[in-house]
Amino acid sequence: AEYMGVENILGKERGEEVKQLWKNFLDIYDTISAEKILTDQEISNLSEKTKSWIENLIKESSLKEESREMYSSKCITPYVHALLYHVPEMLRVCRSLNLPLKYFSCESIEKKNHLDCVSYFRKTKNSILELMQVELRIFYLTIINPPPHT
Repeated sequence: AEYMGVENILGKERGEEVKQLWKNFLDIYDTISAEKILTDQEISNLSEKTKSWIENLIKESSLKEESREMYSSKCITPYVHALLYHVPEMLRVCRSLNLPLKYFSCESIEKKNHLDCVSYFRKTKNSILELMQVELRIFYLTIINPPPHT
């Protein structure tokens, strides 16, 4: 975040506001994705930080010559909603299981979906059949008949 250089594009004051906004998000993200199991107090503090971050995301700019929002309120996507209303509860459930939330990441599934979509839209005909054939080859080569380790 310190190397964003947004001041060069948005001006010094506006750039500082934007940079601080995303530094605060990085702090929230780092807390959630850490391997540490959070205490109830840390989860409550995270909820407050998240609420404050969302309020700052759509607040009016502090610059007098600009009376627009930092970002549009349309930025409140289902992901932002989940961050505020559901992640704290997920953290509490993980705490009861003595596991960090990081262990339940869906990143690999999202990546797999992305790769399947890219593969699908590159095909010209029988794309679903070809996609399944590729999947079966990968499965065979990695699970059924893995290469020998040297």
